[in-house]
Amino acid sequence: MSIDRRDAANGPAAREPAKSACEFGAGEITAAQLLTRQLLVSESPLLQYEANQARPIIFDFATSFPFDDFLSLRAVPRIFITKGAGEMQYQVDLDPAHSVIRLTVIEEMVSLECAENCYKGLLRVTSSGGPYAAIYDLTMAKGTTIPTDMIRDFAHRRPSIPTGKAGKPHVVVGKFPVIYGLARLFQMCGEFVGNCFEVVHSLEEAYEIVGVRPEDFTVCLLPERLVA
Repeated sequence: MSIDRRDAANGPAAREPAKSACEFGAGEITAAQLLTRQLLVSESPLLQYEANQARPIIFDFATSFPFDDFLSLRAVPRIFITKGAGEMQYQVDLDPAHSVIRLTVIEEMVSLECAENCYKGLLRVTSSGGPYAAIYDLTMAKGTTIPTDMIRDFAHRRPSIPTGKAGKPHVVVGKFPVIYGLARLFQMCGEFVGNCFEVVHSLEEAYEIVGVRPEDFTVCLLPERLVA
């Protein structure tokens, strides 16, 4: 059975005072009343406007960003770093003129995986040549998830960069207190097995001890560059 639009509009429900869309759904209504109100809204621009105003506004952002950037009138560049397979955790550079290797750790929170990868990578690139002086740059690192016992174990291992009989300096740079403290622990534990390291707060101190400049590191050993 079909309902004629004119019959619905001229029925008893049509003679009731017009209600705004905000009042629809309040209480129980019959199917005929619901149909009548839907027809009235579809034919009245004012009621259509009220119905649209009554609908909740939902903001759905595909990505999240800081609230201060949302309020800012200027364009704020955002840098998104994703973790995954193949992510670069460190970089190894060589000063060929002075035989100095510089390890730069890029992770802010140094993981056991990162430490193992650094150790294996340095063993690989120093398997030939040397002896080398070394700078271990941990200035970007703010903390670590490595247990203290593992720090001691690393200190007792064979050095990843051989110093040779010349005893070339190896310097660890820790800017943040946690990293600096653990580097000192690494230094003290290593001394028991003959591994000598110095620990400083800044790269400038490390460059002065080793006798090099930042621009002297002209060869990137890791990650390996692909040649076209």
